[in-house]
This record gives sequence, structure tokens and C-alpha cells, in this order.
Amino acid sequence: MMGDEAEITDPLMADMCDWYLSVGHSSVARALNQQRRLILAEAMRKHLYPAAQASTRRALLQLSYSYIIREASRKFSDMAHQGGVGAESGKLHRVLGCVVGNRDQPSFLVMLNEQGDVIDHLTLHFLKSRVTALGGRNMQAGARNGIGMDMYQRKADDMKLLSELAQRHKPTFVAIGANNMEAINFKEDLERIIRREVPDIQCEYFPTDWARMFATSHRAEQELKEYPVLMRQAVSVARRALNPLAELCGLWATAGQQQQQQLEQQQQQFKRAQMSASSTAVTTGSQNKSRGILSLSLHPLQNMVPTNDLLGALQRVLLQRVGRVGVDINDALEHPHLQPCLQFVPGLGPYKARHLLSTLKQKIGAAVTRRHQLLQSGAVGAVVYRNCIGFIRVTSNVPYVQRKLLLLDGTRIHPENYELAHIVVTDALDTVVDNVADKDEAIDRYLHELMQASNVSKLEDLDLDSFAAIEEEAAVDEVLKQRVEAALQREITQRQANGGNGNDNDNDNDNDNDNDNDNDN
Repeated sequence: MMGDEAEITDPLMADMCDWYLSVGHSSVARALNQQRRLILAEAMRKHLYPAAQASTRRALLQLSYSYIIREASRKFSDMAHQGGVGAESGKLHRVLGCVVGNRDQPSFLVMLNEQGDVIDHLTLHFLKSRVTALGGRNMQAGARNGIGMDMYQRKADDMKLLSELAQRHKPTFVAIGANNMEAINFKEDLERIIRREVPDIQCEYFPTDWARMFATSHRAEQELKEYPVLMRQAVSVARRALNPLAELCGLWATAGQQQQQQLEQQQQQFKRAQMSASSTAVTTGSQNKSRGILSLSLHPLQNMVPTNDLLGALQRVLLQRVGRVGVDINDALEHPHLQPCLQFVPGLGPYKARHLLSTLKQKIGAAVTRRHQLLQSGAVGAVVYRNCIGFIRVTSNVPYVQRKLLLLDGTRIHPENYELAHIVVTDALDTVVDNVADKDEAIDRYLHELMQASNVSKLEDLDLDSFAAIEEEAAVDEVLKQRVEAALQREITQRQANGGNGNDNDNDNDNDNDNDNDNDN
């Protein structure tokens, strides 16, 4: 037996022998121990070790998946939190988007208004050429190098067209797609020409990965049917500069329902085939091609993780970000490229968002003026309304519509807390709401008064403890009061930064909420 024990080099096998072998010294006991050793060795070799290896492999694989998804989500979150042009100042911009064609392809320019709608476009064939300008010395040098005089004239004509575009629309920002090296010369010439009309204009390069995905999507075919692919890319580049979050949500919509159906079919196929965890990962990754938002380069190993897990993590990022900034329902109704944001409003989703838009168009037609119209029109039910309305704003730039709006409807304060907001406002102004037919309109007048620069500091001087007696019957805790006051301060400050208009920039980077999906419920 001592000889047999000396041959055992596996620590686990040695422990098993200690547990299962007999301590007897008879010939029968030694024979039984020998059989037990054989049984233990076979059990460990054929069952225990393979099971432990498979379990360890699955655990390590899941840890790897979690790490890759977490890193990809972090990069995607950085994209979603990018501030658009004027996000810090609140200033609205008219953006000129440019994509420079390769080799013999022309360059395309599109002019967007403050809401991201195309108002003008231009096709330039020769501005990207390396010839400088029309002039005697340049022409002589060009002739020696084999450049025809007509090339100088054609570039001069393109420069004139660009100058006329700048005169007509006075762009305040230029976004140039960084898709090739020719964009460098193009940017130099473009800046020199446009700055004659707009001296302080800013020109920046933008990646074209989003633009390429948008240009070949079904959404682009519907919205920009008559535009060539490169011009669609120019539109996407400009919108990315103006409102990155809306463009990113649009890329998710680019994937569409077909993508989700494909994923569900693949899942069913995987289950039926009973594939192992490792082969499932490889197969899932290999089928990630041409899948909308998954075409973004988020991590070098993103193709190795299960697609549904990655999509779920990315979707949570958009839900949190859209919940943070909210969605203006009138902007969504008026501008189709802003509608994809609505499906990420907490409490909605793609189907409810489409039903909401179609119902509002049918039953209201014009702009929405009050939040409760969403419920009264039947666009959403009572439960959905309560869940989502705190993330939906009602604002407008149209003067006759602005006169009908309530300031609180343009904030992220939930209608259930309007009464508490009324108390905060009246206490800040040390006034009392008279017995009027429409209390909301009366409070709205006080809010306009509170928005004056001389009155904003009054919110900071509020003593929330004084609300305790008033709100004791309503069982409203102190934390909720503080959140409502903080929300009012944030919204009023933001509106002042935006020049007093009702449009909030969807790209603000406020970080004062503990929960990204919290409105002031």
C-alpha cells in the first residue's frame, strides 16, 4: 500500500484516497482499495475534471463577456453624452455639413437650420483640387506642371458658389467629414472663403462612421430619397454636430425591427442546436455584420460576445440618457429625424412611441400645447402617461403656440408635483395665488417673473422646513421637496442660458441627478 500511495502525485486524488480507501491491512482490504483507486481515477478523469473544466470555462467566459460589454457600454455612453454645438452656451447654431468625395467624386455640402432640417445644399467638383487660386503666377506654374487653365477657373467657380451659400445662410458652424486626406485641403479653402462672410466661424472634423450607416439605411431612403449617398452622409455629419444624441438614437432605429427578428431567430436556432457556450459566442460574433448600431467600433472583441447582451446594454445607455434630457414632443412631431429619441423615453418603447405620434397627428394635428393632451387624445393610457410624461417636454418656438404653453410642461417636473412646484414658486416670490379660474396660468405668470435674473437667487434662499406644515397632510417628504426646488433652479437657469426660449438642448451634460432615469416624480 505504501508503494501505491507513493505513486499518487495528484493532490486531489490523494485527498480522495484518504476519504474513500479503507484503513485495513488485510489482503481483501488492499484488493478493495486497489479497485477503489481505479474507480476514483476513472470518475475523476471522465467526469469530475471535465465538469470542473467546463464550469471554469463558462465562468471565465461570462466574466470576459461582462468586461467587454461594460467597456463597450462605457464608450457608447461617452458618445451619447457628447454635447452638440452650443451645448454649453445654449446658443442655437446653423450648421454646414460637408463630405469630401474620393478621387473623381464631387464634394457635397448641406445647410441645416437650428432644428436639423436641410434648407440648402451644394455640389462642388473642384474645390478639393490642389490648385490654389486663379491668378497669373499660379496659372503659369500650373501650365508648366500640366494643369490646364480651366481647372483654375472651375475651382474659382466652386469658390464663388460656396461664398454665395455663406452669404445667404450665414452658417455659425462647419462640420467636415474626416473620410479622406483630401478633406485637409478642402477645410483650408473652405475656412478661408466662409470667414469672409462669417469671421468667427468654427470648423471641425467629424468621423463618418455614423454617416455611412445612416446613408444606406431605410430611414435615409425615406427622408432623403432624392439625395445621393455622399450628400446623405453630409446631412448625418451636420446633425451629429448639432444633436449627437438624436443621431445616435436614429442609428438604433436604422437597425429596425428586422434586426430584432433576426436576433430572435438566431436565438431559437442556437437553442435547438444546443450549441456550447464557446461555439455560440463565436457564431454570434460572426453574424454581427451589417447590424446597424452594432457596426460601431466599441471594443476590439465586441464581435465575440452574445449580440442580445450587448444590445441590451447599449439600449440601457440610451434609455438613461434620453431619460436625463427628455424629449420635446413638438420637435418630434415636426421633425422626423428627431422621432427616434421618443422610443427611448422611459415608459414608452418603439410601438407606443409610434402610436403616440400617429394619434397626436390625427387628433391634434397642430402643436401640442399641454401635457395632458397626450392623455385626453388617447395617445397613451393612464398608466403609460404617468410613467412617461415626466420625460416628455412641451415647448415651441412658434410665437402663437408659445402663448398657450405652460413653463412647467417644458420641464422634467412630473405633473403630479406641480402643486408642490406652485408652493415653491409662491414662497420664493413671497406671494399668494389668487382665486382664479386657471391656477396653472397664474403660476405660469409667477414662473416667468421668477425667471428674471433679479429673482433667481430667491430660490436659493428658500427655507424648505417651512413647507413641512403645508405638506404634512400630503405626506410629501423633505427629499422630494428639495428635488423639486433643485429641478426648478436647473430648468430656470438653463432657460436663461438659452436666451429665454422654451427649447432645451438635448445634449446638456448636467450631472446633478443621482439617478439618470429620475425625473422629479
